[in-house]
Amino acid sequence: MKNHFLENLLSVAGERFLGIVSVAQAFTPGKGNGLKLSSFSQRPLKGALGKREGLGTSRSPGVNAWAREKELIPNLLTGQSLVQFLKSCLGTILACFIFFIFSAPLAAAESFSPAARAKAIAPFLREQTICVVHLDLTRIVVEPLFDELKQYPFFPEDLTVSREKTAKGLGAAIKAGVKDVYVVIDFDLKNESLFVVVPLADGSNEQAIRAALPEGPVQRWERWGNALVLPNAYIDLNAVRKQKPSPRPDLAAALEAAGDTAVQAVFVPPKYFARVIDETLPELPQEIGGGSSQVFTQGVLWAAAGIDLPPHPAVRVVVQSKDAVTAEALRAKLVEIMNLLTRIKGFQRTVPQYQEIFEVLTPKVEGDRLTLTLDETNLGIERSLALLTPGVEKLRARALRTASLHNLKQLGMAMHNYCDKKKQFPLPASRGPDNQSLLSWRVQILPYLGLNELYERFHLDEPWDSEHNRKLIDTMPKVFKDPSSQKGHGYTNYVLPVGNGAGFDIETPTKLKDIRDGTSHTMMIVEVDDDHAVVWTKPDDLPFDPKDPAKGLARFYAKDCFLSCFFDGSVHTIKTDLSPKTLRALFSRAGKEAIDRDL
Repeated sequence: MKNHFLENLLSVAGERFLGIVSVAQAFTPGKGNGLKLSSFSQRPLKGALGKREGLGTSRSPGVNAWAREKELIPNLLTGQSLVQFLKSCLGTILACFIFFIFSAPLAAAESFSPAARAKAIAPFLREQTICVVHLDLTRIVVEPLFDELKQYPFFPEDLTVSREKTAKGLGAAIKAGVKDVYVVIDFDLKNESLFVVVPLADGSNEQAIRAALPEGPVQRWERWGNALVLPNAYIDLNAVRKQKPSPRPDLAAALEAAGDTAVQAVFVPPKYFARVIDETLPELPQEIGGGSSQVFTQGVLWAAAGIDLPPHPAVRVVVQSKDAVTAEALRAKLVEIMNLLTRIKGFQRTVPQYQEIFEVLTPKVEGDRLTLTLDETNLGIERSLALLTPGVEKLRARALRTASLHNLKQLGMAMHNYCDKKKQFPLPASRGPDNQSLLSWRVQILPYLGLNELYERFHLDEPWDSEHNRKLIDTMPKVFKDPSSQKGHGYTNYVLPVGNGAGFDIETPTKLKDIRDGTSHTMMIVEVDDDHAVVWTKPDDLPFDPKDPAKGLARFYAKDCFLSCFFDGSVHTIKTDLSPKTLRALFSRAGKEAIDRDL
């Protein structure tokens, strides 16, 4: 088994987690955090640069599910591909668990009808549908929810910005008539395909409900039968509407097994799913212990999870097997996989109490079902969080790092747009008639960030700390805020390296022709630590010190790494444990130093 399986699984879960959080944000007013994960322009600088970043997928909607899965499943025959498949599925499950475990405390229960819930969502299930999640908004209590969330610093900040706004938005949705919300997840190895369904009760005010449900940047709520539907970017809703509903006869039984809870998540695969796996993957790879794939295809006919949350959190998971013998075999395989996890390099160090955790997470066999209960009696939630917390903190760090790279990418593009028009990059500080430093380069590029209105509010002939300009410090755009910085608002960690042959000079503007060492080998903007953070409008940057080139560089995301945008516009993770000679070469714009690509 590859040593990085767990780390990659958590990375997949992180991407799924951000998607699931976006669903939650649909019921939280406000603009969100503005984070857009885009593909970064990357050019490798081997050794000196860390692992490259890149996000982006494509999809052709409306493909017949059987044909697509028939084509995709054979690719799982290799162990590496199966591991990737498991990471995708387990990542989604883990992300759902991370989100829903904190999502909503319970309120007074109403009548519970699994058959009615199954009937309400049945028209929206298609061949590819593999999972359905149900939430009851009327059972969300905001105050205890936020009291719980604030204990976990790794939880997305934008969900805890304002409990008042959240309560107001949730109240507006409920008042408008929104009670049940369904999330339908389709099976796709390439993309996260899901859409949100809000059923419309008889006599409900559709216009009021639309007004209470914020839309995405591209997606819009659309009427489909007796419901409003919000698809994600990978779904062509018109193509979906043309497909006949795919019956899931076990859906009501799965919902009933999940129980009368605020959150229910059920895995209900289509009929062809098990047959495709049995035909194309009869034997499991050795990475997960080998053996017949029927241990899963017959051992998991469907699965359901019911979740109660603070103040009395509990999770109950039920897996329906073909018979009692198959249930026993599935349990044995799960125990085997848990034991294989302990062989991953660093696992036992990361999870020192893994034996106790595995004991809690090992399901019991009850007839032809596997069951797992985590509640206050067995401290299951607390022990599970002991396992999840380190991983979630890594996910949080990864998301923050991605956001910071995105900021640097935007700043780099703005610098190049400035250069295209002015034929030179901005000086670190604009100058007055008496050669006095006035405003930072960050103010000068505002028009090239689409912030003309803010730019025009500045008195450009006055210094940054004039009576007028000081009032604009608190208007700092989010693109200048490093998400990992602890400095107060108005401070930025994105600075230019200045002087001693670095990319910028105090007096003379830098032009592209001045970057003689190559734009892909010279740093333009660097990320500094909080001790070197500056007021964003102040003409203050990082004086380059050839004797100590690593001085002031941030190490937010690793002990030996900082982030940088190069003169070609690419963004990179740079190791600070490079030799001073190599690090000086990356700062230098015309030193003719050779950079060893094999470092």
